[in-house]
Amino acid sequence: MRFIINEFSLRPEYRGNETDLDKIKVGLEKMMANKNASLRSITIHGYASPDGSYKFNEKLAYNRANILRTMVAECCNLPLDIIRVESTAEDWYGLERLVEQTPETSLPHKSAILDVIRGSRPLDQKERILRSYKRDFAYMKDNILPLLRRTDFSFEYVIDNHIVVVKNAPEVPVQEPTSDIGVEPAAEKKPWYLAVKSNLLYDAAVVPNIGVEAYLGKQWTVLGDWFYTWFKSDTRHRYWQGYGGYLGVRKYFGAKALEHPFTGHHAGVYGLMLTHDVEWGGRGYQMPDWGFGGGVEYGYSAPIARRLNLDFSLGVGFQDGTYHEYLPMDDHYVWQSTHKRHWFGPTKLEVSLVWLLGRGNYHKKKGDTSSNSF
Repeated sequence: MRFIINEFSLRPEYRGNETDLDKIKVGLEKMMANKNASLRSITIHGYASPDGSYKFNEKLAYNRANILRTMVAECCNLPLDIIRVESTAEDWYGLERLVEQTPETSLPHKSAILDVIRGSRPLDQKERILRSYKRDFAYMKDNILPLLRRTDFSFEYVIDNHIVVVKNAPEVPVQEPTSDIGVEPAAEKKPWYLAVKSNLLYDAAVVPNIGVEAYLGKQWTVLGDWFYTWFKSDTRHRYWQGYGGYLGVRKYFGAKALEHPFTGHHAGVYGLMLTHDVEWGGRGYQMPDWGFGGGVEYGYSAPIARRLNLDFSLGVGFQDGTYHEYLPMDDHYVWQSTHKRHWFGPTKLEVSLVWLLGRGNYHKKKGDTSSNSF
């Protein structure tokens, strides 16, 4: 049985469903008419194509099997409890089998597509990457993916002390290309994910800063941040100077992280280095050499626009360094004391505006079935 995208209603006129229903009915009637045969069980397996929300596909695949279960029970006057229902939310194995059978004249990037399908990436990432092969995906959308929206039917019966299994799992033919022969393959365009960010808390303190985060795969990212400010007023004895940065790795997790590489909960580790000179008309604090530290962080990144996130994170760790205390006196800065800083506690606080850059690096709109469904 075949189904229209995002539907579980069984349309007899669609892709030969009426003929398949007649075959199921005739096969069961012949078996039950045989006095030496005894029906053991019926199994109906529902499938959805690998796309969109996994939870939605779970319901869709199950409902496709269940609707056929009801029709078979009614047409053959059978109890529902003899018909077992199974389902596969996203038929990636079926997609792999069909792609393998498709000539490269129809799928110029067939080898790369099979690598994506067989890979260990999260399913939503696989879908995004497949969509980036626009010409190949257009062919799959019209000729391959509709064949995966289906139900398979089988039943078992006993005759002469032998168990017989009858399967009505239709073959999935592959259409030969009609217009792509002789066309040069399009250049391969792989998706890539990068984020550029600015910590709004630093911005509010007049500390210009920039950060970059790059996606490594499997929800892992590497990131670096740099800040720099060099305000001074010798006549007023005011200094607001400092520069430094962070370097670390993150792991995103949770349901949102599967939808987009830079979204959802995240945890990570980081190292830091900084130097500063801070005075505001009185006692000053200067770190003439670099201070170093590191820590662990936890946070959450939420989408606020198609290519914008707002990222919240807090890091706790240590910082070591040496700093001087001084006082401004008679146009000079008089050293008072030297201290070793051994700090353990919060060392990173971030409320960052994040710009998403790269091919495929954006948030899909809710209800956008044109981009989320096969």
